[in-house]
Amino acid sequence: MATFTILGAGMMGTAFCVPLADRGHRVHLVGTHLDRAIIESLQDRNFHPTLDLEIPEGIIFHPIEELQQPGQESDWFVIGVNSLGVDWAAQQLLSLVKPGSHILFLTKGLAAQNGDLQILPEVFRSRFPPSLGKSLHLYALGGPSIAGELARRHPTSVVMASRDNGRLEELAGLVQTPFYHVHTTADIIGLEFCVALKNFYSVGVGLAQAEGERPFAASNSPNVHNPAASIFAQSMTEMVYLAGVYSGFQETTTGLAGAGDLYVTCQGGRNSRFGRFLAMGHALKEVREERMKGETIEGYEVALAIGETLRSLIHRGRLDAKQLPLMAFLLDVMLDEKPAEIPWSRLHG
Repeated sequence: MATFTILGAGMMGTAFCVPLADRGHRVHLVGTHLDRAIIESLQDRNFHPTLDLEIPEGIIFHPIEELQQPGQESDWFVIGVNSLGVDWAAQQLLSLVKPGSHILFLTKGLAAQNGDLQILPEVFRSRFPPSLGKSLHLYALGGPSIAGELARRHPTSVVMASRDNGRLEELAGLVQTPFYHVHTTADIIGLEFCVALKNFYSVGVGLAQAEGERPFAASNSPNVHNPAASIFAQSMTEMVYLAGVYSGFQETTTGLAGAGDLYVTCQGGRNSRFGRFLAMGHALKEVREERMKGETIEGYEVALAIGETLRSLIHRGRLDAKQLPLMAFLLDVMLDEKPAEIPWSRLHG
């Protein structure tokens, strides 16, 4: 039995507790300062209000002020905050992380660092003194895993990545259950590119889902599939190219972490709904501040975080513009608020 401390009581952080608890591990779920109502509900009746689900007995729930106690006894740390919270998470763990600590990332995103792109585990590493940061064992998780389904124990297949193969297999074995199937890869770069870019490109699939069904674009279940399939295929082509530029493996992108995760993300939810609203002609500001107020749209956050860096990389020749017509279009829509009219003739060239 191992001891896990999960930082972040959002849907995925909490859902990840379920296979851990089923395996008999000691699990501490620590909410951020934004999770107080969730932690109070979990402490009171084991109920997660966003997942709309009772969480299994045996998990120990803490507000952020109580992080020190579970953190000092943990074998594994799990980062479950959103992509904007990675620096904050590093600050919280600064006094708890020791040389050789093991840290798993559920957090999805990419960062712009010194004019280039950086995966979030390496951003996290860089926030510690060099000798300590270099010693950390970092892991990442990706694949088609909707939190509500995982928490309800629906069959879920994911990929766990790390350059530390020995401990990677150990961690995968610790979390594997009859419903949670964990595969492994050394391709942490490819996996991290996939888990970030699938949110970005699912906005594009959402734009296409609105073709021919404008009155129904606010729902989570599209009825038009041909245009969306075309954008899905172009998205996969561009994800393979982008990850490959940074030495990611093609099989990572075409497998669970890329194709699988993009598929499930496009089936419904915030990113695709955001795209459908834009395709209906709603202004981006209206969608963000009214129709989807208070919702985190990960694909839009990725555009804000790395969009200008992507443009710069194209301008400098690091990336080939001819390989990325859909990306360029989506950046124009999300950063410059240009019309959300898909440039079909530029795709699949």
